Amino acid sequence: MPRTVASCLEKLAAGSSADCRFGMHSIGDAGMPQLCSALTSAPVVRLDLSCNSLSAASAAPLARLLDGHATLEALDVSANALADGVGAMAEVLGRPGSALRALDLHANSVRDDGAVALAAMLRSNVTLTALDLRNNYLTDVSARALYRAWPRSGPWFAARPLAAHAQSPLAPPLAPVVWAQEKEACRRRGATPPPCCLPEIAPPHPHHLEPSRSASLAQTKTLRLCHLQGNDITPQAWASLEQLVADPANSLESIEGSDNATAELMGTVCLVQ
Repeated sequence: MPRTVASCLEKLAAGSSADCRFGMHSIGDAGMPQLCSALTSAPVVRLDLSCNSLSAASAAPLARLLDGHATLEALDVSANALADGVGAMAEVLGRPGSALRALDLHANSVRDDGAVALAAMLRSNVTLTALDLRNNYLTDVSARALYRAWPRSGPWFAARPLAAHAQSPLAPPLAPVVWAQEKEACRRRGATPPPCCLPEIAPPHPHHLEPSRSASLAQTKTLRLCHLQGNDITPQAWASLEQLVADPANSLESIEGSDNATAELMGTVCLVQ
């Protein structure tokens, strides 16, 4: 039988819905509303929608599927092109009622806007334990947002060159003095100076928050695994992100991606066992 939306619906009608492996079924954006509507009432636990030519237009039906689904624990939408449409999914996952424990957004053309939305979701989500964001287009802007999702994150790393982020609306204000120093150092080395630098900006420390707010944030953190290989995050950012793992008060047990530029294009989905 050809791998199409019709074949997916036939499998659901036959009762094979706990573990739905619909990867490479040529679903496309046109088939997602119908499929997601059928999945809404199905007791699916694991759903594989990888390699289905999905764009940001498919984020809305996916968000409706995730909204309060009682059994869905693992969703693999890797190797598509959801891009910053993942923000719609993040908004739903930030509300109470989600059962999702593993989300694979590997190779989805996600940029900083999408990652910032996901980081905001992590502040309130109480179920997600694994998030895969490998091989996207994330920069230090994304790393900063993810870092600040934890109340015990401490100070951000010191000023560093950030040429690619100069035009980003999410970039913090420039630091001309630091930039001038870096420019002079580059001139002495015979290197091309960066056009700007980002200053050190420390997120609120838990001691600066109301006690009830700090305790609430600490209790809601459940994310244990975060995969970020194959993006454009600097080593300095990784040094700060690794602080989250080192702190036993945080839920995070592993954050992969120090080899940021050498990750393989394809990989296995991180599913909750």
